[in-house]
Amino acid sequence: MTIEKGKPWGSPCSVPAHRIVVESDSELADCAAEVPVSLNGGDVWKSLGSPAVPAVGMTGTKVNVDAIVISIDNEGNIRAASSIEIGSWHKRGRYICIANSSFVKEKNIAPRAHPNDGSLDYLEIDETMSWRQRWSASRRARTGTHIPHPQITTKRVKDIQIDRQHSEVLRIDGIQVNEWQSIRVQIDSDHWQVIV
Repeated sequence: MTIEKGKPWGSPCSVPAHRIVVESDSELADCAAEVPVSLNGGDVWKSLGSPAVPAVGMTGTKVNVDAIVISIDNEGNIRAASSIEIGSWHKRGRYICIANSSFVKEKNIAPRAHPNDGSLDYLEIDETMSWRQRWSASRRARTGTHIPHPQITTKRVKDIQIDRQHSEVLRIDGIQVNEWQSIRVQIDSDHWQVIV
């Protein structure tokens, strides 16, 4: 069940021996839903407060984390844990980020995002934004103060399709995908069991 305002998130648990520890968002994306996971790196881990990995047998807290489901050119589904980026923040053209967690690399791109709220946070920088404005917004994004901005669109989504423009780069959890024409992105609530 996704997090609800005013209610506790997660439940106490004993850390099981079959729990695995992952170091990145792409490693989390490769984990099966039924396997308990602890995080020791990545943007979802940072969004959770960069918790230490609890030892097997200790009491931890089990929280559910949503997954991002992506279909590239309608050819099956893959999963991501943290974010999808299209284009470049620092180059002319649009930049789109669809995030499941507030942090994407060193930036707090989606300050209102939560990895278990049942939604994805969408941010788009208008292709007409000047280099100076992009640089300024990039600096402010480290603290999440880049929004609101008249040339940055934000919204919450559960399902969205995006078509490629020109030769835009696509990155899924930081891993570049070169061959693509369109993607469909959806939320899969409560996919992973993460122990912190």
